[in-house]
Amino acid sequence: MNHGSKALLRAIAEKLIPGIPEKTRVSILQQTNASDANLDEPLPGKSTAPSDGPSVLEDVIDKATAKSELEQEIKGLRLSHLQP
Repeated sequence: MNHGSKALLRAIAEKLIPGIPEKTRVSILQQTNASDANLDEPLPGKSTAPSDGPSVLEDVIDKATAKSELEQEIKGLRLSHLQP
């Protein structure tokens, strides 16, 4: 990401850009290099036990898919309700 993109995202996050809805939230995360991290040590507060559940990405995709399916069902019900 170039310096201009960083400045724009920071300005959006700090709500300095007019016209962007107040409810818009931007979180800026610090990028780290894998070579800088000690991958043998767990992160503070993180368990080293393997997870039996879905990954975060799988969970987000499942929830987004379910939401999309519900929105389509609601749209279909609204359309059928409007028809005589």
